[in-house]
Amino acid sequence: MGKSISSLEEEAISEGLDAGLPLRQIAKQCNRSASTISRVAKRNNIDVVRTQTKKASEAAHAFGLIRRLTTNNKAFIKFESLLDECDNATDFKNLAIAYGIITDKRLMEASDEGGQRGGEIGELLEAIKEGEG
Repeated sequence: MGKSISSLEEEAISEGLDAGLPLRQIAKQCNRSASTISRVAKRNNIDVVRTQTKKASEAAHAFGLIRRLTTNNKAFIKFESLLDECDNATDFKNLAIAYGIITDKRLMEASDEGGQRGGEIGELLEAIKEGEG
């Protein structure tokens, strides 16, 4: 087991975390492991700043989600107009299959990750509706 952290050292680590410095940089400056810095952050209820790559990935995911939901909304509007034009069973069957797939995809988005993104989906849908109106 490594040496314990002094209160002065813990304060310096906390200041670095509050300033948004990366864990590894603080660890290197303090000659400690990144896991030690992470434990100090957790103990002091400090949210560790995530890497730019992760933030960019999350932003890209959110943008993709908005694009998919916007496309789904356009598809639902188109389905409504095509429904009136269906004059045979084959056209209706094909439209129903496509509608079912789009509906299923939307439900999967809403329930992804154990429902964690469900609230996010609702907010995005509201934003999309406001943009249309």
